[in-house]
Amino acid sequence: MMKKILFPFLVKIRLERALLKPFNRLMGTR
Repeated sequence: MMKKILFPFLVKIRLERALLKPFNRLMGTR
């Protein structure tokens, strides 16, 4: 049960970080 809860949570964090990295880079250049 714990894995079912943790897995989507970890995937969400990984996706958010992957999306935020290029976004932060764009904001930093401006």
